[in-house]
Amino acid sequence: MTVLGRVEAVCLAHPVLTVVPGPVGLSAIDKRPTAKAVVVDDLGLQGDIQCARKHHGGRDKAIYVMDSAEFAYWERELATDLLYGHFGENLRIASPTGWGIDDAEIGEKWRIGGIEVEVTGPRNPCATFSFHMGIERWNRTFRQRGRPGVYLKVHKPGTITAGDSVELLDRPGHGVSVTQWFSHHDPADARAILALHDAGEMTVAPYTLKYLIAAVMREG
Repeated sequence: MTVLGRVEAVCLAHPVLTVVPGPVGLSAIDKRPTAKAVVVDDLGLQGDIQCARKHHGGRDKAIYVMDSAEFAYWERELATDLLYGHFGENLRIASPTGWGIDDAEIGEKWRIGGIEVEVTGPRNPCATFSFHMGIERWNRTFRQRGRPGVYLKVHKPGTITAGDSVELLDRPGHGVSVTQWFSHHDPADARAILALHDAGEMTVAPYTLKYLIAAVMREG
């Protein structure tokens, strides 16, 4: 079994929600680490919260994961310490040098502790994230980095805890990583993923599928 990394922190929503602009008015973007084992079902980590459920959470975005190397990068860029959960991540994973979780193929499947999950696509930074960070043009800066973290769908519920290994179960083989797709939306990459989706060899999450189709349609 190929080990992709190790869970450095498991984070749940802070009990005091963040007041933000917009129709919902509250956000659970502020996550905090827990040392306890956490039960995970098909809607994510028990004890976590998503306030704006139109865009966050649900089965295809049950868990949000970021790579520890990205926080090292942003701490240097921002000249500040970034606590576990500060970007709204549920899991922070320490992966080997030269590879990060954003390099996973869309549709890749992992085992993390007692759960099995699938990488469904990248995070799309929203206005709440920018407000939470309090940095001018933050979303633009974050996007340009091109490593936004990944969303996971839960295929096998169970429990996870800090220190669990992340093991590769399956890789679709289309060769399109999360960071590659997020950065370019290349029609050729879209066709490579859609070919496997249409053949029934993988199922693309609807929130990713619409962008794949749009990329192909733009090409004409």
